[in-house]
Amino acid sequence: MAPKPQRRHTCVYGFGAHPATQDYKCQAFVDGAVHWVAYEPCAWLGGGVRNLIMLFNMASESFSEFKLPPTLAYQPPPSLSIKTFGQSMAVLCRGPRDSGGCCIWVMKEYGVAESWTKLFMLNDDDKFGDEYSELEFPLKLRFGCHWVVGSHNGLLCLSNDDYSDQPHIIIWNTSTRKSVTLPTAPTPQCPNTCVYGFGAHPTTQEYKVIRIEYEYLFKGPPKVEIYTQGTRSWRGISSYAPPRYFVTLRWSRFFLNGVVHWVAYETCEEGGFRNFMVLFDMASESFSEFMLPTTLAEAPLETISISVELFGESLALFCHGQRYNNSCCIWVMKEYGVAESWTELFTFKILGMPCKIIGLRKNGEVLQASKNSLASFAPATGTQRDTGIMISSLAQVSFDSFMETLVLVE
Repeated sequence: MAPKPQRRHTCVYGFGAHPATQDYKCQAFVDGAVHWVAYEPCAWLGGGVRNLIMLFNMASESFSEFKLPPTLAYQPPPSLSIKTFGQSMAVLCRGPRDSGGCCIWVMKEYGVAESWTKLFMLNDDDKFGDEYSELEFPLKLRFGCHWVVGSHNGLLCLSNDDYSDQPHIIIWNTSTRKSVTLPTAPTPQCPNTCVYGFGAHPTTQEYKVIRIEYEYLFKGPPKVEIYTQGTRSWRGISSYAPPRYFVTLRWSRFFLNGVVHWVAYETCEEGGFRNFMVLFDMASESFSEFMLPTTLAEAPLETISISVELFGESLALFCHGQRYNNSCCIWVMKEYGVAESWTELFTFKILGMPCKIIGLRKNGEVLQASKNSLASFAPATGTQRDTGIMISSLAQVSFDSFMETLVLVE
């Protein structure tokens, strides 16, 4: 039994093991702090306190400390807690009790204070799945099915171009239940392939749909057309379209910063393929590209599935498939447009197969679709919860944020 502290003292405990011998040890501290969040009075703050992380090394049995980011160093101490995020140390900063908010900071390089990185702000959405609505589809179709091209500002863009000789492209406001069917673009002659993107001009918010048509066996450069809300018609664009094939529809596209992002690949002269990201800017109506991390750029297409998502405020890639042994790996571009800033955050085991990773919730959990239901998986704890939302087909599942809007579709 440890010596009993005096009544007015406070004890804080830590548990761990010697890194070499694995002998476990227990320490008790009077009026102290361990990887604990601690604080110290600061006279120059007029009686305030400064937060820090206090460490106790189980091998050398010595103390040290880490600095916190300035925005956390002067928060009320009870609002901070230490967790692990993947293989990194993280600090959770909880907002006011009635806000339900939580901010996550990760120390990307252990022990380096300058490597603290704010990942995202979370909101408490533990009621996800408790309430949901089924909407009546705006068109009555005898055959075929639609898939989601994208969403923006409360509008949803749908297409059945891959499944019909008479394609429909629909812009749908799910709040007002109003929709518009776009005029028919030149119909591709089977077996040509079309790829679509949806977004808006970043300044005027005029929505646009881009359509890229590839000839069978990719005999020539793709044909690019764009539909704009203002003209209500399709037109060709003069900007150069990369003569590469955008990968199959199971690889998602994403609209961010006024730009549509797709994962694509090209054949290499020395043989094989190279994966990369193709972008289309809705303002300048021009193409560009981002390099992928080397391990993804060189991955054989039949062994990997890559989807483009948003992780906090950063562009992210979800990678899973045979190459990852039924696990999912998340990469984040910490500095938008800088290929060297791609960072592998963590890898987690996918529970249940077959499945499809379709997106992230605000609380950091991963939405995972199986053959008949939608589950929410927490990588940090390895737990999974069924949302109660039933699905009929993995191929038809898409995930987008919803917002109410009165934007007119016409």
